[in-house]
Amino acid sequence: DSPNPLVTMTDYEKLFLLPSYLQKSTVPALFIHSKNDPMVAFDLNEHFISAHDLPSTVGFLPLATGGHLGYKASHGSDWVTKMALSYIRYWR
Repeated sequence: DSPNPLVTMTDYEKLFLLPSYLQKSTVPALFIHSKNDPMVAFDLNEHFISAHDLPSTVGFLPLATGGHLGYKASHGSDWVTKMALSYIRYWR
């Protein structure tokens, strides 16, 4: 069970408030999504990022492979850590 399940329509609608939070955010955020993700369509995130006027601190890194949360298997065990640290260093 998820610790915060989407059980009501209000819970579900909160997901759609993300653009308004990101537009105001000064904290860097990086969306990483592989084109071969079998669970979440790549086009959805690509459209989400391009459809909103987001600050330059919001990045989108499209990957050809990786599956769904499969970066460890596709890119090595410490790939995500290295990517996150590199992104943080960029914004320091």
